[in-house]
Amino acid sequence: MSLLNTLKVDGKEVGYFQVHLKTMSMSIYIEEEYQHKGYARELMKPIESLKDEQLLYIDTDASLGFWDHIGMKPNRHYNSKRNIQGAGYEKVIDVKTLKRYLKID
Repeated sequence: MSLLNTLKVDGKEVGYFQVHLKTMSMSIYIEEEYQHKGYARELMKPIESLKDEQLLYIDTDASLGFWDHIGMKPNRHYNSKRNIQGAGYEKVIDVKTLKRYLKID
């Protein structure tokens, strides 16, 4: 199960944002010609249904600074061998911080 929001331009899907609810990991993709136009904020708005204290993770940061820009931090459990939430995920952010970036009350 997941939260999914897609960006379509002239009927063509050019981006998406997804939160995988089982692992609480997220991903975003926007085709290069549509980047830096504010679409990321709009795509991420479905997180408003999540509780502020919920943690969200990304697997690997290949974003050239996007995840840092929105407020993600290195995950202290990234290299953990224990079976705990977030183990193996590179970065983490709580929903409250993400809502602040998205300007959601």
